[in-house]
Amino acid sequence: MDSDDLKPEDFFDAALAAMQALPTEPRARAAHLAEAGLTGVLAPEAVGGMALPLAFAVPVAQAAGRALLPVPLSETMLLARALAPVAPDLAAALCTGEAAATLQGAGGAALSDTCTHAVLETGAVVTLADAEVTPLGALDLELPLARISGGTVVARLDPAAMAALTRDARALACAEILGAAETCMQTVVDHTTTRVQFGRPLIALQAVRHALARQKLALEGLRHALRRSLGDTGEARSGTTAFLAATQGGVQVAEGAIQLHGGMGFTWDVPLHRYLRRIRRIEAQQGTPALASRLAADFIAELA
Repeated sequence: MDSDDLKPEDFFDAALAAMQALPTEPRARAAHLAEAGLTGVLAPEAVGGMALPLAFAVPVAQAAGRALLPVPLSETMLLARALAPVAPDLAAALCTGEAAATLQGAGGAALSDTCTHAVLETGAVVTLADAEVTPLGALDLELPLARISGGTVVARLDPAAMAALTRDARALACAEILGAAETCMQTVVDHTTTRVQFGRPLIALQAVRHALARQKLALEGLRHALRRSLGDTGEARSGTTAFLAATQGGVQVAEGAIQLHGGMGFTWDVPLHRYLRRIRRIEAQQGTPALASRLAADFIAELA
């Protein structure tokens, strides 16, 4: 198929199928995703990528949220593109699955056993083999947060590249939150339509229908936030606002789904809490409280 015939939505099903067939061996996962063509979606052709716009990475990140992918694929896709001008060999390794990378935000970096490199907030690209890694707790069971320092510096990204990387990372974070929230929504709809109490399905209760309506509204708000984050790629504030709206909507959907499952929603037998953990981890990784405070300060300063 010619690249001109490709559409972003064409990537979702293929990406989700590849993620659902992920190998159990952690070291084989990056290569598996590379063979599926996912790691090089954004990277230039010179390093083995497809050189597609950011919109094509969105359904891949969305699928990662649905699959609770235990690999920081969004960061790897973005870094394969960002590192191509300054570290082409590493960018090529990211495309082929020989390496995997993560991006450290204000709240730390999401780490998996596949990660070989990390980009720090200073723009330094370091090797994890000799870096100091401090665990920050297992909020997300598949991708726990850690604070990275030290490590051999193999390349550096300038401030402009880091600003673009941070902006696009938040857009893909919105997409991953959407994928997680969609799974929660579908799960709770299936539960309330099949669970029968007192001779009627739960969805026959007006209070349940009202709760589902609120969750659906939050989900649609999340979709709108994602579109906003992609629609004005030159405006950092717009992307930040969209990300904050996405985290709020994602948490509302996930927590609402847990509540409508009753006591089962708080057990390990129902995996909804894992999707809530994923959303909360993304929120923590980006340093959301500080992000919201800075945004509010900017607005107040403009009004003063």
